[in-house]
Amino acid sequence: MSNDLIFPAEWELHESTWLTWPHNPDTWPNNLSAAQSEFETFVRTIAETETVRLLSNADLRTDLESRFAGHSRIELVFIPTNDSWIRDYGPTFVKHKASQQVVGVNWIYNCWGEKYPPFDFDVKVAERILIHAGLERIDSKIVLEGGAIETNGAGVCMSTRSCLFNSNRNSNISEDEILKELSDKSGCASIVLVDPKGIEGDDTDGHIDQVARFVSRRQLIVSGSQLESVNLALEAAQCDVRQEVETIEIPEPGVIKLFGSVLPASYANFYFANGIVIVPQFGVANDGRALKVMTDLLPDRDVIGLDSLNLTAGLGSFHCLSQQQPAQALKSL
Repeated sequence: MSNDLIFPAEWELHESTWLTWPHNPDTWPNNLSAAQSEFETFVRTIAETETVRLLSNADLRTDLESRFAGHSRIELVFIPTNDSWIRDYGPTFVKHKASQQVVGVNWIYNCWGEKYPPFDFDVKVAERILIHAGLERIDSKIVLEGGAIETNGAGVCMSTRSCLFNSNRNSNISEDEILKELSDKSGCASIVLVDPKGIEGDDTDGHIDQVARFVSRRQLIVSGSQLESVNLALEAAQCDVRQEVETIEIPEPGVIKLFGSVLPASYANFYFANGIVIVPQFGVANDGRALKVMTDLLPDRDVIGLDSLNLTAGLGSFHCLSQQQPAQALKSL
């Protein structure tokens, strides 16, 4: 199957972005309203450039119809969820090479090792999204979250051992089987495995979208403290991968506390939408430095910084909260 599929990069043209409205007070016990306000800005910013398909529980219909009344690019989709991290429980969209038909990979989702039950609605979301979109579903036999994988759109997939091989996810499958399954379902021949430095406040066991992200086929943004780990992983990968990939350091926000807890704040948790890239901001000095790194690397794209402090109190940011559906045509925007 790996020869038949391709995993488009996030910066390629989108058909739409899938999001889930924040609604779980256990995730934002102190600031749900403030998190929703930041999220609403995120929704509206994406909807300036592409269609947003916003999942919501049916009991929020009146509120959301009022909030987004008259916005033609925001489509409300009433699929029930337990939480808002659609990057992890939503489908990973790939394409058949020959037809360019978009399909969705339905990984097994167990809420990062069954950390936050219940997650009975979330395990069904990928299937329900694909039915709603009228797209083929490809089921996988491994437990995996979308935030645990990253691609350059040219056959390289990056992940972390701490997620991929964690006993709280895939205890009955060998490492070789996991790698083969990831390669088959993503179409990526090269899998780069990072051993990330621990991130204080992180509850994902080290998702790659907090560590390193591709911004082009050859350029990889790396969060400052993770640079050594990522370079070691690239050195251990196939020679052609190391020779082709340039690592570029992006600063870290520093230690940020809210409501007595350290937040897993990372500028690597940015999100590409059509023509733009949205970078989380935390109200600290390095916000501007991170924006400059991205602006210098992406001169043809609008780099937009949006407040994410309250969202990150829920232990994730813009990339964790979004899932792109690529357009049929292969082109970048």
